[in-house]
This record gives sequence, C-alpha cells and structure tokens, in this order.
Amino acid sequence: MYRFNILLFLLLFLIVPGHLLFAQQLSGTYTIGSGGSYASFSAAVSALISQGVNGAVTFNVLPGSYNEQIEIPAISGTSASNTITFQAQSGDAADVNLYYSATSTGNNYLVRLNATSRIILNNLTFTPEGTSYARIIDITSSTDYITISNSVFNGYESGTNTNQAAIIADNTQIENLLIENCEFNFGGYGVYLTGMNSSNRSSNNIIQNNTFDDIGSYAVFVQYQNSPKILNNYITGPSGDGIYLNYCYDEVEVTKNKIEVTNYAISINNSIGGDNISIDPGLIANNFATNTSTYCIYLYNNQNLNIYNNTSNARSGVTNSTGLYIYAGSDINIVNNNIINSGLGMAIHIYSPSAVNTLDYNNFYANGNYLAALSTNNYYDLNSFKTATGKDAHSVSVFPHLTSS
Repeated sequence: MYRFNILLFLLLFLIVPGHLLFAQQLSGTYTIGSGGSYASFSAAVSALISQGVNGAVTFNVLPGSYNEQIEIPAISGTSASNTITFQAQSGDAADVNLYYSATSTGNNYLVRLNATSRIILNNLTFTPEGTSYARIIDITSSTDYITISNSVFNGYESGTNTNQAAIIADNTQIENLLIENCEFNFGGYGVYLTGMNSSNRSSNNIIQNNTFDDIGSYAVFVQYQNSPKILNNYITGPSGDGIYLNYCYDEVEVTKNKIEVTNYAISINNSIGGDNISIDPGLIANNFATNTSTYCIYLYNNQNLNIYNNTSNARSGVTNSTGLYIYAGSDINIVNNNIINSGLGMAIHIYSPSAVNTLDYNNFYANGNYLAALSTNNYYDLNSFKTATGKDAHSVSVFPHLTSS
C-alpha cells in the first residue's frame, strides 16, 4: 500500500502542474482591488502568509476606499532584496484610503506589523474611524526594516493619548524603521516609539521630512533608543508638544526641524549623545523652535550633547518661561544659537552650571525682567551673566528681527 501511494504521488507530480500541488511563492507585481490580482488587502496578506516570497513583491493598490483591518506577521522568504511593498497604483496617496473602526484595546489598529520585516507602505492614506480607539499602525514583537513613506495619517481629531497614536511601537524592540515624507493630521500622538527599557533599546530608527499638524499630545515621542534620528520635520498646532526623547543613546540627532507648538518644542531627557565625547556626541542643531508655554527647549540630565545653530523663541506670557533650560547632566556644548524670549520670561536658565562645558558665540535676548539665570541667581544683562559663568566671551544680546516664512 505504501509503495502504491508513492507511485500515485509521482504520477500526479508528472501530469499535474506544480502550482496545483504546491502553493507557489510570490514574486513580482500584483494588484489589489476590484478586478485585481487580489480583491482586498486581507486577501493579499493571506497569500503572503500561506505562500511566502522568493523575490521582491509589489502590490499596486487600485483607487478606492478599503474598509479593512490587516495584520502582517513574519513572511517566509523576505530579505534585503525580497521586500514587500504596498502602494497606490497611481502614486497618489489620496487615491487609496484604508479605514477601520476599532472598538477595544484588543483590536485597536488599522495595520499591525507583528514580528515582520522588509515591509514598505508607500503612498497610502490611513483613516481610523474609532474615537477612544484610533491607532493606525501598531508595531509589535521584534519587527525590523520597515519603511513608511509618502503616506497620510488622518487621526482622531480630539485625540490626546497613545490609544489614538498614528504609528506606535510600545515596549517593543524595533530596528531600522524609516518614516519619511508623511503627513500626520490630528491624533493623540504622531509617532510613539518606546523600546523595552534602558538596557534593551531599539536601534537605528529615523523620522524625517514629515509634517505633523495639530497632534493632541506629542508629535514625536522616542524612548529607549540607540541612534535615533529626527530630521527636517515640520511640527505645528495650537496644542501639544513637539519632539520628546528619553533614555536615548549613541549619536542622537535632532536636526533641521521647524516646531511651532504650545508646550515643549524640544525636550531631551536622561540621554547620552555618545560614548566618546570628542568623536560621537549627540547633535541638536539647526532647529527652529517656538512655543507659548514654559520651556521651549528643555534639557534634563543629559550627557555629551552639542547644541549648535538653533533658534529658540519662547513666547509665553509667564515670567518663568525660558528659551533654553538646562538641568543636571554633563558635557553639554552650547554654541552659535539664537535663544530668545519674546514673552515675559528669560532667554536661558542653566540650573546646573556643571552640566555645561562650552558656552559661546550665542545671542541671548529677552523681553522679561531678566536675561538669564544661573542656578538660582537671575541676571539682568549679558555682562553680568558672562561674569557669573566665566563663559560666553563672544556672545551678544541683540534683538534678532525674526520674520515668518
């Protein structure tokens, strides 16, 4: 009987096409939508799960609205060359809208990336229709090499917390995530990335060239990360905060961002720019930051950071507001910055003088009663502040004549 079964199998193998006996791995270009290769995102993902890939795969999504919730797990066969791309066929994110109404913490996502890799989401629009539960992309379980680009995230308009985050990886190890050229509207958080803890950090995640408009809480919240890069983003809105880093290490970079918010524009905490002070310090540079609350740029307990070429303008009506506030830390270098308080507070407050290594070639200007503070002492003018710090030999205090653009 056993021999008969073997002979029967061999006979079937010879006369039946191989794809009818074994599911072929996917490779090449397919379409999603009515009349396409797959009617839905879910059908395409099901094929990926059951068949895997043996080459690069692109799903071109036909114009339309897709009421779906999808979860992409690890897919067999993915590699640096065997990537999986979902993108609007037209190249216009407005032509493809993926939407879903979540109702609980258990199904609070539009797209879940679960222990997967080499996924590219490009030129798509995402619109959660839930209110209390309105996460869009939820990243879990050791995911790596994900690219999210040229897409639009339309969050819940009254969002205030992580249940309404556009992109979230919470207590999750994620490596080599690239988020670029995207538009984030509303929602509780724009991008929320937290590694496992300060000893088990995520690495090499980049957030660049995005716009964040009217995010309820933080536009960018990054915690427990190695080498995070937050570059050339535009963040604006009548509420919320701009960029927040906590326990980030090794060549931290926050550069070329324009931030106009209510609360903290840039807040960096408990972070170490790099292990070698002279070779790989963290860099906070060429940012334009303005806010209407207490601290515009806030540094707490950091080490080895270069604060270069930034413009910070606190516009608050409270007298304890500052353009730049520094508490604790070490080896902080503050050079060639334009630090302003056009409200009622001071330009700079260095609460912990030992935290600052270099302080020079800056412009400090304030409309309030005091220009600056060192520890608990306030100073009316630059000369008295220079005497107190023993630094800032080449700094000035002039009105900067800022203009809108």
